[in-house]
Amino acid sequence: MAKPVLRAIEDGEPAVDDPTGDALHDLLADMNLRHRFVILERLDPKPHEMTGPEPIARVMINWTHDRQGWREAMPWVPKFC
Repeated sequence: MAKPVLRAIEDGEPAVDDPTGDALHDLLADMNLRHRFVILERLDPKPHEMTGPEPIARVMINWTHDRQGWREAMPWVPKFC
């Protein structure tokens, strides 16, 4: 079995290895007060083709491919705790 190349981690739930575009969409759509975040982790440096909901999924996908411009795709504001 091939090693996973992407991992999606949802708040309080088991990680999903190599999520499909539909699975990533579902994870993002399920975000609420109980599921407050989704982390998409690239497990190797190779680019991987995925599709997903816009605009958040596009930024995450561009990050996984290490494409130019993903940081500038949306406004980022530091959160100080």
